[in-house]
Amino acid sequence: MRALRCFVAAGIALLGLSAVPGAQPSGPVVYTAVIDGIIHPVAVEYVRGAITRADAAHAALIVFTLRTPGGLVDSTRDINNAIIHAKTPVAVLVGPSGNRAASAGFLIIVGEHDLLLGDSRAMQQRIAENRFALIRNSLHGTAVWQPEAFTTAVRDFLALVDTGQPVAGERVL
Repeated sequence: MRALRCFVAAGIALLGLSAVPGAQPSGPVVYTAVIDGIIHPVAVEYVRGAITRADAAHAALIVFTLRTPGGLVDSTRDINNAIIHAKTPVAVLVGPSGNRAASAGFLIIVGEHDLLLGDSRAMQQRIAENRFALIRNSLHGTAVWQPEAFTTAVRDFLALVDTGQPVAGERVL
């Protein structure tokens, strides 16, 4: 159990890293950005800028924390396109607890060997209009363990949202 706690703490620490200008990273660099408010053209430029900086730094991942009640459909599509075309893998965290981002559907990404999540199928059954992606050979923190498969799952989901197709379904990567 102690080893599991250390593993979880290390994962949380990795996701909490932000790139420091001028610093030489000794390992993978993870960029972070917070979207706090309504989605509109200024938010689009903020997201594009964060992705551009992460791409230029060859970051291993960029994590957006999303705290929004929603916003303009065109701006949402522009953000989706920026994420789809990013060179850096992108993860989006809806938080803190109690926040939501439900207007476009819900993507559940689960590692095949995720011991922390519990019964992910039960979660899938309780959330309407969801897409379930199981990432093979991955633990909790699929964006770190299998970044290519994670990015593929997110891009596929965003492509469905962008075309207006139903997002419900399942994919194994």
